Amino acid sequence: MELTRRNFIVGAGVAAGASALAGLAGCSSQGSASSSASATETKEASKAAEGARWSWDVKPDLPSDDEIVETYDCDICVCGLGVAGPLAMYYAMQKGYNVVALQKLECMHNGGGGCGVFNTKDPEKWGLEGGYDYSKVMQELVDSTYGRANHKLIRRMVFKSGPAVEWIAENVPGTTLSFIPLDGNHLGTSWEIKGWQSTKTGIGAVGEWMCNWAVDNGGTILYETPATQLIQDSSGRVTGVIAQNKEGKYVKVNATEGVILCTGDIIDNDEMLECFNPQGLGLAHFNARNGLDGDATKMGIWVGAAIEHTPANTQLHLDVSGNSCFKGAPWLTLNKNTERFMNENQWFEFVTNSIRDQPDHECWQIIDSHLLEHGDKYVRAFYPAFPPSQDDLDKTIADGTGFKADTLDELAKLAGLDATKLKAAVERFNGFVDAGYDEDFFMDPEYLQYAGIKDAPYYAFHYVNGINCTDAGLLVDDEMRVLNEDGEIIPGLYAAGNASGGMFGPDYPARFGGFSVGRAATGGMVAVQSIMGTVEEDF
Repeated sequence: MELTRRNFIVGAGVAAGASALAGLAGCSSQGSASSSASATETKEASKAAEGARWSWDVKPDLPSDDEIVETYDCDICVCGLGVAGPLAMYYAMQKGYNVVALQKLECMHNGGGGCGVFNTKDPEKWGLEGGYDYSKVMQELVDSTYGRANHKLIRRMVFKSGPAVEWIAENVPGTTLSFIPLDGNHLGTSWEIKGWQSTKTGIGAVGEWMCNWAVDNGGTILYETPATQLIQDSSGRVTGVIAQNKEGKYVKVNATEGVILCTGDIIDNDEMLECFNPQGLGLAHFNARNGLDGDATKMGIWVGAAIEHTPANTQLHLDVSGNSCFKGAPWLTLNKNTERFMNENQWFEFVTNSIRDQPDHECWQIIDSHLLEHGDKYVRAFYPAFPPSQDDLDKTIADGTGFKADTLDELAKLAGLDATKLKAAVERFNGFVDAGYDEDFFMDPEYLQYAGIKDAPYYAFHYVNGINCTDAGLLVDDEMRVLNEDGEIIPGLYAAGNASGGMFGPDYPARFGGFSVGRAATGGMVAVQSIMGTVEEDF
């Protein structure tokens, strides 16, 4: 497959969203596993002590031996098959471990496609001039966390990410791995496996292949069987997992070497959002998944794990649609009341926060016919490495996510904005453009000069703010070992991907596109290395 900008955006899907919908289409027609956890959830709620604030405040009892209908023995139990889980399972099996994987859904499902990585071989070959500037990369990542992250963990994920994906490409037969520079600091990945047709995107296609391979090569995957509780011995070591199958019957997995939690985040659990990230309540969800109920968070709490500090890390987004390539471009931006409300020249994650606080969490970008002439100038836009093209513009208009008109009155009618207020806002903004000075919000003149709205046709692009995920993950060290409130390791317990915390601070740094997926892929494999005692070695 030729690696192109369009292939990466549509095929690899850094933003995920729409691509995740395609992922679910590949699942079997069996019912969702969400109902299989209902018995435990009801049991938790009913057992909560009087006055307890949250349903998980009281640890539920483990089922008795006579309630367990199946028992499995293994070296490693992997809970969750999104991004981190399949890679942990495959890597462990390649190293000779017997693995049992528990998956809540009826198939594996990744919530993202694009995989942002660092520290690859030959970065200049793929257009990253001068290679990686780690001082800049690490400084920007650390700055973006507001001091609320484990810097050793960030370092580990940065320096292990490239070797992780290169190991995968070398150890999955028929795999072609290509890279594309995203913002001058890191690379995205594009994957193809010869002869393998997947319903998943990006590295999710690799994960799906791994799940099929595992079943064919002695691994055990229990679909529609979510993990619900962890088992500890008298020393506090985690020795196994209790799960429930789709009939609600209890299953026990004994794991002699460790349990790796890869069950994702808390986005589908409103009670957990209220507790750990109330700003996410009421927002649209842009990942086509279900069952992200904070399973790892609850199970971790019950064995004494520390949780990411509140408010938890959030990945806010603008709806994934045909206008993706214009997201975050610093053009005049109005809310539904036709009022300008921000300095448009912000990093994308800050733009999403500003839009979240507007009526109905929505906004409109307004620009004129010169919009494509300066597309490569906007370094803080969502796709800074991919300036928009005429094809992008045509698709946006055809999709109805953008409107084109010869007059501002017509544009206002198409967009549902107040025509009088729109013309007044444009006149005031154009005055700032001409003067080279934004009196209202002080946009950088370098970008203000490109934002004039003077020559027809005029364009309006619509965005709705929503949420991709919010972690409230278990705190881990840089070897993915879960920690308790005293910073001590809980033996036998590991977490990766969005089930783990301490990585990004309050906001996901969207300028490092795909690194959420990249750190999940890397973390799953590092967790296995941690069990092996080889974290400081190559994969």
